[in-house]
Amino acid sequence: MSELEEGYALGLDLGTTYSCIGVYRNGGVEIIPNRNGDKTTPSIVTVLNKDEILRGEEALGHLVKDYDSSIYAIKRFIGRKFDDAKIKEEISKENFPFKIVEDKTGKYPLVLIDKNKQKIEFTLEEISSFVIRKMVDNAELYLGKKVNKLVITVPANFNDAQRNCTKQAAQLAGVEVLRIINEPTAAALAYGLEYADPDEKEKKILVFDLGGGTFDVTILKINQSGDQSFEIL
Repeated sequence: MSELEEGYALGLDLGTTYSCIGVYRNGGVEIIPNRNGDKTTPSIVTVLNKDEILRGEEALGHLVKDYDSSIYAIKRFIGRKFDDAKIKEEISKENFPFKIVEDKTGKYPLVLIDKNKQKIEFTLEEISSFVIRKMVDNAELYLGKKVNKLVITVPANFNDAQRNCTKQAAQLAGVEVLRIINEPTAAALAYGLEYADPDEKEKKILVFDLGGGTFDVTILKINQSGDQSFEIL
């Protein structure tokens, strides 16, 4: 497959429950469907055995039969330490089919699956990388081109550790992250690109991002005089 033009990247919304990938071309954002034709893909990984891992839409048909080895909502844990109060809260309030255990250092969480009497461990970055790779594979199939660069969105309240772990997951998936941007900022950028009024020099917009794991509200000022700019207020 030939590469996209130099410097070209796709945008990936790596969500808690669903993920979405898009390309900007022909003057607008085009959302890329998965192999089932859906424009969102479940952020799910199902482990059949150590060497066979289903990702995204592939995992949907196995959720009932192989629910005990399905992994989801990893975004809630990534970038946090094992003793983080948020991790303990999430584990206590939801009955996950997988276990969150501490690594050998006792500092960081791992995902533990007990499949066919075999214990299989993954880092949180590895699980996220499976989802990222699936989204990229779907995009490459759709575009007929090699994709090796991404812009990834994260919740506005993600700290540096969570952002860095998201980058590490992408690197494990074999893609370069050009930039990590906040989800509501990405929404505002898309709004500014598609609904810009040349007669309106400045405007303020409120972005409400209702996600499966987090929701954010952000107020931005769009300056359309000269080069378009965005300021988070």
